[in-house]
Amino acid sequence: LQALYPDKGQSSLCFNEEVVPHECDLQVIIPVYNAEQYIVRCVDSVLSQHTTYSFRVVIVDDGSDDGTPELLSAYADHSWVTVISQSNKGHSGARNAALARLIGRYVMFVDADDKLAQGAIESLMSHAYGCDADIVEGAYSRVCEKRTLGVYRHADHIPPTWKDLYGYPFGKVFRSSLFAHVQFPLNYLFEDTVCSYLIYPNSSRVVTINDIVYEYTIHLASVTHSTKGESSLID
Repeated sequence: LQALYPDKGQSSLCFNEEVVPHECDLQVIIPVYNAEQYIVRCVDSVLSQHTTYSFRVVIVDDGSDDGTPELLSAYADHSWVTVISQSNKGHSGARNAALARLIGRYVMFVDADDKLAQGAIESLMSHAYGCDADIVEGAYSRVCEKRTLGVYRHADHIPPTWKDLYGYPFGKVFRSSLFAHVQFPLNYLFEDTVCSYLIYPNSSRVVTINDIVYEYTIHLASVTHSTKGESSLID
C-alpha cells in the first residue's frame, strides 16, 4: 500500500480540554471553507432551533477566500456564537480546532452546506438526557438541487448497538467526553471513518430515533464521486 499511495496522514490521538462543569448542554461545531452560498442557511437553521436545552455554536472558518468571512462577521456579536478563523487545514483541521475545547456536555457536527431540521436539538437532546446515552442518532434526508432523493431512517432495534449507527458524524449528538482523546486525522480522505473505528466502539449506550434531524446536501463533485478508481481511495 505504501508503494501505491504513501501514508501522509497524522494520528487521531490528542488531548482535548474538557471544560467541567460544562458551559452548555450542547456544542454545535460547523467547519466552513468557501461556503458563501450555504453558510447563512446552515447557521440560521441552528440558531432558529426551538429547544429547552442550552447550546453554543462554534464556527471554524478554515481559510476561506470567498465571501464567507464577511457573512460570518454578522454573527460576531451573537452571544451563542463563536467564530474561529485559521489558515486552511482541511475539514479535519477545522473540526479539531473546535474540539480542542469541549464546552458542552454533548457535541454535534453540522457541515456548512447542510442544515438542521427544526426540532432536531430538542429531539436528540431529550433522548440523550432521558436515556443517559453516549450517542443519539436521528433520521436524515438527502437533497440535491432542492429535490429530496430519500429519507434514511433506522429499523427498530431494541436496543440498538453502535454497529447500527451510520458511519458519519452528522445527524447525531455525542457525549463530548468521547472526543477527549480523539480527533479527526489530518491529510486523509474519508476522515469520517474515525467514528466507526474509534468513537462508536467506546460508547456504552446508543439510541436511534426516527425523527428527521438533518438535511444532507449532495454535490456531484464531492470526494466520494470524484475519487472513484483513484489510488487515494486507499485512505
